[in-house]
Amino acid sequence: MEEEEKTPSSIDIVADLLEDIFLRLPLKSILISKSVSKRWRSILESKTFVERRMSLQKKRKILAAYNCKCGWDPRLLL
Repeated sequence: MEEEEKTPSSIDIVADLLEDIFLRLPLKSILISKSVSKRWRSILESKTFVERRMSLQKKRKILAAYNCKCGWDPRLLL
């Protein structure tokens, strides 16, 4: 069976897919992933990745739940 040659467009697709996966990881996992390979490190340290990660972080909202013993129902806080 003959192996397919990797074209520049297929390499770009793989890099884009990796970047999208990395964007969903917590920071600690991203820092650990930098040591896996030179390719992963270059993706994780690229300007486009850093900018996309920063913009996603600004958009995320953290929800906090609390249940006080003050007679109110438990609720979510933004």
